[in-house]
Amino acid sequence: MSTPTAPPTLRRFLLGNAVCDLDENTLVRNGVSLRLEPRLAGLLSVLAQQAGQTISRTDLLALVWDEDGSDEALTQAVSRLRRGLGDKALIETVPRIGYRLSQTPRPIEPAPVTPPGLALWRDLPNRLAPFRGVLVALAAGMAGAVIVLMAMGRDTALEQEFEIQNAQDGEIEFIPQGETP
Repeated sequence: MSTPTAPPTLRRFLLGNAVCDLDENTLVRNGVSLRLEPRLAGLLSVLAQQAGQTISRTDLLALVWDEDGSDEALTQAVSRLRRGLGDKALIETVPRIGYRLSQTPRPIEPAPVTPPGLALWRDLPNRLAPFRGVLVALAAGMAGAVIVLMAMGRDTALEQEFEIQNAQDGEIEFIPQGETP
């Protein structure tokens, strides 16, 4: 008998009241996110791919645990998945054979990936709408301040005037006004 192979994978799906994301190894139910260990995610994946079909314990062990699995480990994993899903009836036990999902998972399209900062920038106009008048007045005040500073010209305390004096070797040297070389 050859080792069974898993069918193409279903990565994000709704099962009962839980959203299962096997790429992230998470299960979200009632707003609470649960992290799935890789073997629990693997078990859920195999059951979801073959929903409604009974999968033998031997096949589940071969697909999910390879050679280091045991019946006890499989039983514990199924129990933990049932608790995580919040509905024990979703995973049925078929006596002396194995397990099956009683419900077909409904695929969920992956959410588009939006860089964290981009979401903030896209919503910025809506978030700033209540402050539009204040922002316009602030911008006008800043523009006025810039115009006044430009009109003051070279008389600001921050500027120093420099005289150009020729050095003896022909290079130009910049010396602050009032100082002697």
